Amino acid sequence: MKKLILISIMVSLLTSCNIKNSSESDNNDKTGNSTTYLSSTAHTSVTVPTLIKSTEATPAIITIPPSYLEVSNEIEAYFRMYYENNQNYKCNSVETTAERSVGGGNVIGYFDCDSLVKMISEAYGESQTSFTTYYFVNEHLIYLVDRLNYQWPGPRQEKYHEYFLIDGTLWQYNSNTGNLIESSDTDVITYFEQDKHDLLGDKPLSYVENNYIKSTENTSYAQNNNTKNEYLRKIYNGDVYDLYGDFFQVDFPNYYNYYHSHYFQQSSNVNALFQNSELCILRLANFDEKSYTGHEYYPIEDNCIYVVVYLQEFENQEVNFNQMKKNYWQEYYIIDEKVMKYDIEKQDLIEISDDSNVLTNYNLAQEEIKNKID
Repeated sequence: MKKLILISIMVSLLTSCNIKNSSESDNNDKTGNSTTYLSSTAHTSVTVPTLIKSTEATPAIITIPPSYLEVSNEIEAYFRMYYENNQNYKCNSVETTAERSVGGGNVIGYFDCDSLVKMISEAYGESQTSFTTYYFVNEHLIYLVDRLNYQWPGPRQEKYHEYFLIDGTLWQYNSNTGNLIESSDTDVITYFEQDKHDLLGDKPLSYVENNYIKSTENTSYAQNNNTKNEYLRKIYNGDVYDLYGDFFQVDFPNYYNYYHSHYFQQSSNVNALFQNSELCILRLANFDEKSYTGHEYYPIEDNCIYVVVYLQEFENQEVNFNQMKKNYWQEYYIIDEKVMKYDIEKQDLIEISDDSNVLTNYNLAQEEIKNKID
């Protein structure tokens, strides 16, 4: 299988990263029974009497949007479960049949037993490449992060959108109201159905049972997590970001053999997204003969950086997602140059040693990207 998948996963998944949120457990086993809000609030229509005094008047139908607070609480509970368990997920990859993938593409699914937890779709077009990550929160809610990458002919740019597919209706966040509005991007649902069918065929979709719930305590983790969520909402609003640095991910398959032949001669690369000369996302990719480690850094505040680390390890040099030896995501915070990680027992962030070189790699990548854009 093409090594191209390797790099695309790093960026898509790590943007995914997007949204790595918290949920908490009860006092006995650190888990609790999750509450599903969406079954009653997801997509409700009410009849409003008309003010026109006419027997022929038709009552107006108003769609009440789901509560963004309740939706975000469910997503945070999902990501707490996801980061605790994703190292155990099975992986399956298939080639896409979507017509939008004129240059080919793949759909990769991550399963907890038979339940689909996450799906990544990559579609290569003539002028852009799209990477869509689907998070299967529960039977009512699927959270989507879509990234568009423009490499050729230039300029090199990226932009992100996020969506909430709730009981079959597509929604987006409205920064003006702080709530959800119905989305007009109907192609997103069409693409989702294509990607899901490519991966599952006619098999029914099942969801993992999630016993985690969002913490309501005022902890260091909760404060930094809220700040991170606000930062990601700004990233995912569809703005265009300039892309700098070495980037192995290319839009045209005929460039693949070149990078394939030189792949293991370079141990790492770095690229970054800027907006108005301000660093927004910094990415670092490290390679060896059988594994890939990707770091994605979000400088959410001057003294706080949110980090997602992704590891893939294969049985041999062939990148075969269906025979993956190791595969997992981890999240960290760098606060005042200290590496912090969520501890499920303490239900808060704790300082850890930099065994994974989270801080060291950030400093190296930051210096490297400065050299490239100067």
